[in-house]
Amino acid sequence: MADLLADDVKELLEKKMGDERILKQILRACEHDEVISNYERNYVKRLVEKHLSRVQQVKVPKTPTISSPDVEIPPSPQSTGTVVVKPTPASESAGKNKKVMIIFLVVAFAIVVSAALSMSSQPDDTALPVDTPIIEPDVLSIRADLQSYQKGDLISISGISPTLDNVNISITDPNNQVSWTETIPVRDDGRYSTLTIAGGAGWEESGTFTITAESSSESASFTFAFTG
Repeated sequence: MADLLADDVKELLEKKMGDERILKQILRACEHDEVISNYERNYVKRLVEKHLSRVQQVKVPKTPTISSPDVEIPPSPQSTGTVVVKPTPASESAGKNKKVMIIFLVVAFAIVVSAALSMSSQPDDTALPVDTPIIEPDVLSIRADLQSYQKGDLISISGISPTLDNVNISITDPNNQVSWTETIPVRDDGRYSTLTIAGGAGWEESGTFTITAESSSESASFTFAFTG
């Protein structure tokens, strides 16, 4: 489903439909297998229905078909009213069977080659995204994609946890009052990520905001500037 969502986002970006920055954030989350919220999925769905005049559909790959050799049936004789099937010579039948087998082998080979090329072009899931900092594996980390935001901007939050416990994420304003909080799961590779919108209740004052990640054993923080 992430591939279909990414295809829709790319088409919307090509046609300049919707908020380019939000769509690029969602596309990057798809490409790096990050968590995509229902808010973002619904945002893309509304754009697809409005601008592309369709709903998101699951794409079913076409399966190649192989036609079987034809059997020649001549017209029924007028005198008897029976159907006569003209026998095919053994050499001709063997030739047709050989052609069918060759076609089958060529199609099968093409499918195998296509699958191999597709697998080789897939990104290495073990590699960290370009914007992910190199950290010690036993240290909890957290960061945002930018150093400053304005009201209505999409904030992409990510990090790495040394344990697979859930991570509690919170954002506090310059007065140390909580503006936003969420508990998110940690994936098997130790990474976690989420998205939120700058603005709303708790975002009335501009200044330096702090993102804090807390696990069962430690915490980490990241600061950014906000302009309301």
